[in-house]
Amino acid sequence: MSRLTTRGSVRPKLRRALDAWFAAHADHAFFTGVSGRLAYVRASKSWPRPYAVLTILPAFPRDTLTERIDAVPLQIMVFADSSLEAEELASLASDLFEGRVISGDGLKDFEFSRGEDVPTLPDEDGVWGAGIQLTGLVETDM
Repeated sequence: MSRLTTRGSVRPKLRRALDAWFAAHADHAFFTGVSGRLAYVRASKSWPRPYAVLTILPAFPRDTLTERIDAVPLQIMVFADSSLEAEELASLASDLFEGRVISGDGLKDFEFSRGEDVPTLPDEDGVWGAGIQLTGLVETDM
């Protein structure tokens, strides 16, 4: 009987795959709406609004004897000057990432399904944030 070896996090491979997917869709309304500004976890304070922030939440391993699979939740937050703009761009983010077959080096093709929306709220500076949550099963090539 074969056993899986210890493995690292799926996160670096997934980040590269999502970055490549975003860059490959520079003509999509979400990309143009945030002017290509999609940060990982935290955006630069110098960025003008609107912009988006992608966070890969803790993944949950679902390995079998022959597969390395992670249940991966994502969150994409959009920050804008108005609540409507933030919500519209969050909806466009969903259109770009939800239900699309995405590939990446060291990963089998995967897709995300939509979870709950992140509530639309202003921060203390009056910047509005809205977001989406997505979840997918991501399998690492063996």
